[in-house]
Amino acid sequence: MPAPITHLVYGQQYLCLRPELDRGAFLRGTIFPDIRYLAGFERSKTHQPFTVANEELDREPSAWRAGYLFHNWLDDAWNEYFVRYGLVFGDPTQTPKWSALKLLEERLVRERIAYVEDVASVLDVADPEAVEFGVKPEILERWGWFNADLLRNSWLSDSWDRYVRDALGNDEVAVAEWNRQLAKLEDERVWEGRLHDSLDVITLQLREGHESLRK
Repeated sequence: MPAPITHLVYGQQYLCLRPELDRGAFLRGTIFPDIRYLAGFERSKTHQPFTVANEELDREPSAWRAGYLFHNWLDDAWNEYFVRYGLVFGDPTQTPKWSALKLLEERLVRERIAYVEDVASVLDVADPEAVEFGVKPEILERWGWFNADLLRNSWLSDSWDRYVRDALGNDEVAVAEWNRQLAKLEDERVWEGRLHDSLDVITLQLREGHESLRK
């Protein structure tokens, strides 16, 4: 499942299909589920327990809710794409490799974010729908600010290092293993091409699903 910046990149692609949605609310909904890293929640508290269908996503009138559903849809589509390369979702021995793959993608997709400052400026709002999940408004605002900071700062700045450490529970052994896996993925070279291809393939999948419902 992708990390926040990748969710925003894909989210901008989806907004092209549904321009009637409020952009800020949708993007905040898109990054919301991974607030669990900041709030210390179990994944089940902020994510759907089932696969989100294209039909459910495309017929959701609420912009924030559509963003939330989109996050869940993308998590599943992304996981399904990468299992073809031998990765097994849910295998704890592969967790460092999944984590490294996500962060490598964050670096690669940064150039695909359109209107960085405009996106960053709408993220630190505490939406009522998010508060209903039991997240305090101040935590929601911090999460928005944190993601805006990631957008505005260079790869592996202090902001990125803090994100990695928070996501890995500040476990130094896990951080060291993540760094080892990231270096390995970079040395293998092939993963950069696969990540670029995944953006095209999953975006096409999203468009085709959207268009099929309009026929």
